[in-house]
Amino acid sequence: MKRCAIIMPLADQRGGAEAMLMHLLQENAARPLIDLSLFYLDDGPMAEYAMSLGYQVTIIKSGHLREFHHYLRTVWALRREFRKQHVDLVLSWMAKAQLYAGPASTGLGIPVFWFQHGISGGGYMDRISGTLPTTGIFACSNTAAVAQKKISPKRPVMVCYPAVDLAHLEQTKQMGQAYWRSHLGLPSQPPIVGMVARMERWKGVDVFIKAVAQLTRHHPDLHAFVVGGTHPLDPDYARELYALAAETGLNDRLRLVGQRPLEEVAGWWCACDIAMHPVTGAEPFGMGIVEAMAMGKPVIASALGGPAEIIQDRVNGLLCAPGDVDGLVRSADNLLADAKLRQSLGRAAHARAQDFSPQALLRCLALPLSAEPREASQ
Repeated sequence: MKRCAIIMPLADQRGGAEAMLMHLLQENAARPLIDLSLFYLDDGPMAEYAMSLGYQVTIIKSGHLREFHHYLRTVWALRREFRKQHVDLVLSWMAKAQLYAGPASTGLGIPVFWFQHGISGGGYMDRISGTLPTTGIFACSNTAAVAQKKISPKRPVMVCYPAVDLAHLEQTKQMGQAYWRSHLGLPSQPPIVGMVARMERWKGVDVFIKAVAQLTRHHPDLHAFVVGGTHPLDPDYARELYALAAETGLNDRLRLVGQRPLEEVAGWWCACDIAMHPVTGAEPFGMGIVEAMAMGKPVIASALGGPAEIIQDRVNGLLCAPGDVDGLVRSADNLLADAKLRQSLGRAAHARAQDFSPQALLRCLALPLSAEPREASQ
């Protein structure tokens, strides 16, 4: 089994890419397919978690990328460790990690891959990462792969869909909707629609709020929630959303609860009847959608990017045009009026979610990583 070094620029969890790595490490520790060692360019709980699973973890604090002396020191330290640990290939978990791992691997005959978790707009980091020694790039969806293939120089791009923690989601589901409604302070009987997304403009939280305001005209007992914190680069959007929510006059019937612990988010999905994900910009994948589907919830999402790859319209969910508040309301009205439709879509959604297991992700990565021959001796 070849030894693969994963390079991770962050050591604290901030989003889906970090959660995805932890799911991968846990699965590989239980059922190994890849001999992994971890290199974190910062210290933090993610590094500690990897150690607790028994992985060899090396922490090399990189400092700021703009501090050139720190950059050179980090590259040299990685290169030294690659040799010392007899690394056979490298997987940079993000484009930023590739800025270090690419130069560090030069001349060592080590195949280098990196994971594109977003939809590249041709920014400088993606362009530079692609010019460095690169054997192949993993993309989180076909949408992300298409965007990546437009960037020169051309590199082989392979799609590996992200994973969610299906075991944790199933445990949460088994606790029951009644438990989670009580635990989270939600009403026990009225219908509830929910959304989980950071307060970022393209996520369409404003579309969700406007749709909820319309839905309550036909469903006066309806409740709704949004789980997700303020985006640090656009705090004004969060203020706009809170103002928009206040204008609806729904008060506690529309709760913007902010960022919640990762282990609690599944409980919010369990508590709702319908999940919504009305993004207005192309979503690279949509882990929140899969989490809701794993809970057996019918999801209404925009027919754009990753959601359109996850959901088959009217089979395991519903798709609507981005930004179409009226279309979102019509879809939700149909679901709220038809319990059998909610149940059938929910069952199909649960079945579809099983395709995004940590084991599936591990197998997807293991095949090209294991098949790539070593180019030269160190």
